[in-house]
Amino acid sequence: MLPSLSALVPTGTGGSFPSEVSGNTDLMVHILTALHAGDSEEACKMAMRWCASHRADCTWTLWQDLRFRIFPHTQGVPWPMYAHDEKQWFYMLCHGLEAALAKQAAAALNLRLVEQTPHSVPTWIGRGMNRDGSRRWIYSIRGVERDLQFEYDLADLQLRVILSGRYRKGLAYTKGNVWKPRAGVPPHAGPWVVVLTWEEMEAQLDRLDGITRSSAAIIDQVDTDDEAEGEEDGN
Repeated sequence: MLPSLSALVPTGTGGSFPSEVSGNTDLMVHILTALHAGDSEEACKMAMRWCASHRADCTWTLWQDLRFRIFPHTQGVPWPMYAHDEKQWFYMLCHGLEAALAKQAAAALNLRLVEQTPHSVPTWIGRGMNRDGSRRWIYSIRGVERDLQFEYDLADLQLRVILSGRYRKGLAYTKGNVWKPRAGVPPHAGPWVVVLTWEEMEAQLDRLDGITRSSAAIIDQVDTDDEAEGEEDGN
């Protein structure tokens, strides 16, 4: 017996679900259970899976209603320039848009502050170069060595992937940095990596998209072959 949905509705999440979703009791139970547990990521997965198999029902209004329910704090927020439609905005939110925006903004602020007060913390030249060819500076902040340019580059790339609409789990955002020691350059502890360029990230995404398409094509072909065999057996 399915549990009562009324007990699962979290407070402060806007109005009721649209009829297309509320008519599917199993989906409602899973989404509302996830929301009640504070797991918006699982709620996102359930909504996206359902819409993948009910494309005709997933209208602009439905995506907006799902956004209001799963991300209630976005109600009344001015439309962001990076979202082309409700579906894209919903997917970006599910993929960690808000955390990525905050991380990139914080990293940018850190860089700006050390540039405004260059002698506020101990600095020295680190191994290798930044992506733009400039020298890499290492900062000692409260006893912790930090590469603020690396932090910004990484946060910026992660945000850019989400905004591109091509986010997927398991992406590589960095690579090993090949460098040669130079006289007068102090060594830096730990493995050294650099953030991928956008061109390198696009190449990775293209490769993974190709693998996904190939796998889908193989599955479709297997399904077609099975159907053909079934028809032959029937004849």
